[in-house]
Amino acid sequence: MLLLTGCHASPVDDVTKPAVEAPSGSADIAAFNADQTAPKVTIREGMRMPAIDGPRAPDLPDAGVEGIFGYRDAAGDHALLLRRAFRASKSDQDDIEHIVLSTHLYEVDQAHDARTGARTSVTWHIEDAFECEGLDFDADFLPDALRVEDLDGDGRAEVLFGYSSFCGGGIEPREITLILRAGEHEYRLQGESLVKPPGDAPAFGGTYATTPAEVDIPAPLRTALLDAWERVKHQSIE
Repeated sequence: MLLLTGCHASPVDDVTKPAVEAPSGSADIAAFNADQTAPKVTIREGMRMPAIDGPRAPDLPDAGVEGIFGYRDAAGDHALLLRRAFRASKSDQDDIEHIVLSTHLYEVDQAHDARTGARTSVTWHIEDAFECEGLDFDADFLPDALRVEDLDGDGRAEVLFGYSSFCGGGIEPREITLILRAGEHEYRLQGESLVKPPGDAPAFGGTYATTPAEVDIPAPLRTALLDAWERVKHQSIE
């Protein structure tokens, strides 16, 4: 299970803080350029606010939450929430398993008091559903894919995340999905893991395609997407 953070960190620091901060003990969830231009993206181990940390947040999902953390950029405070939901159904012959992976970005209004709590509003929501009938099956987030970074230097963070899934009965590649969200724009990479069997057997899989085409993705975003692919594509079979 991917667990990004707990929800008990201290509040987000002032946006004028001169250095970018990564969550303690969670360095893998964020990669920041050393020469990132101001205003900085500040990423924290969850923002301790009533809207995220308690019952005064009816608009935030609570079941199946895999991870939640907060960050601040030039647009303000945000909460990123990853959720995994599972259910089963039946066909005429086999059980069918369903897994839904969803990613939610919320804008957080810090102007709140102890009674009302912080106000949140949905910035975007991306959901992908997977199902498998009668075979080995799983689908989950890829911790090594997750990045929150100002890739294009405009002070606003882009969010990159991904997941892998498998439905099969033998040695087969996993399906990998990477998604980079930049404002209203969404860029996807769909691929198969590169499988390295034991011994001298040749590797197979490792193909991918992007939407839109690679040449149509802005250069810094394309680089981030392809770097993530290199981090997560390998699959070793013992």
